[in-house]
Amino acid sequence: MLTLNDKDTGTPVAHMSANLISAYRTAAIPGVGVKLLAKKDAKVLGIVGPGYINNITIETFAALRPSLDTLKIKGRGKEAIDRCIEYVKKNCPQFKNFIVCDTIEECVRDSDIMNFAVSTPTGGSETYPWIEREWVKPGALICTVGALNTSEDFIADPKTKLVVDNTKMYDTWAEEYPYPTFEKWFIFGSKFTDMIHDGKLTKDRMEDIGAIASGVIPGRESDDQIILYSIGGMPVEDVAWGKTCYEKALKLGIGIDTGGTYTDAVIYQFETKTVLSAAKARRCNILFIMTDDHAAHAIGAYGSKVNKTPHMDALAKDGTLLT
Repeated sequence: MLTLNDKDTGTPVAHMSANLISAYRTAAIPGVGVKLLAKKDAKVLGIVGPGYINNITIETFAALRPSLDTLKIKGRGKEAIDRCIEYVKKNCPQFKNFIVCDTIEECVRDSDIMNFAVSTPTGGSETYPWIEREWVKPGALICTVGALNTSEDFIADPKTKLVVDNTKMYDTWAEEYPYPTFEKWFIFGSKFTDMIHDGKLTKDRMEDIGAIASGVIPGRESDDQIILYSIGGMPVEDVAWGKTCYEKALKLGIGIDTGGTYTDAVIYQFETKTVLSAAKARRCNILFIMTDDHAAHAIGAYGSKVNKTPHMDALAKDGTLLT
């Protein structure tokens, strides 16, 4: 769940589904990449990981490139693939051709745009999805909001354009997860920072999508240029999008007015008269803390040796740990 608080008083003003907010935000950032970097006449979209994130991403890409008419899908289970196809047929009628792929190679070949959104793997970079340079079509845009790996030669090739969603965020991850960062932190752009550390890549090769959007640096520079775009995701985007949705909900009269108290909002979700009566007698003594963009093992309470989180660890010691 996502809770929006008044910036001056800290009072909660809205409680909404973080799953939906995060899915749309996660799709929007590669969407910016498609808007600025994908070829205008792109026809074939390939996805690896047919979950809800990629469903929304397909819808986003379709809106930005109406020329897309073929969808290639690589997934682990028939049920997820069928759900994805059903969603796309309902929401993106421009897609006329659906190709279910047995391998990542089959999905990548001939795709004008690719998006990887797979569950977070563990065990180091050898477990991440792999692509070969020769599979990639000239002019393709490869987006990844999840794990991805490829050869250093492909990344270092000056003909390959490297883009990330926030260069300073990747620099911070390189500090939080000391070299080799990519072995501990699956985000594709962390391989770029490792190569910069090794002197195999100059820092100016890692370009910021914000700088491209604002016109500081160019986007696509030729029709055959291959672009690798890493999306790490920033929680502040969830907050910004959540605020936009909240303001629109107020205008449209959508949602439930809980009378201005967070306790009432929480109790309403339970719809239990007994609990509601108890809440009127005394306020709930519950502190709910939610953090985003890290795995459970990234905080001390779950065994992290890298990140120092003494305050969260103290709360966890006297509280309940759930994963």
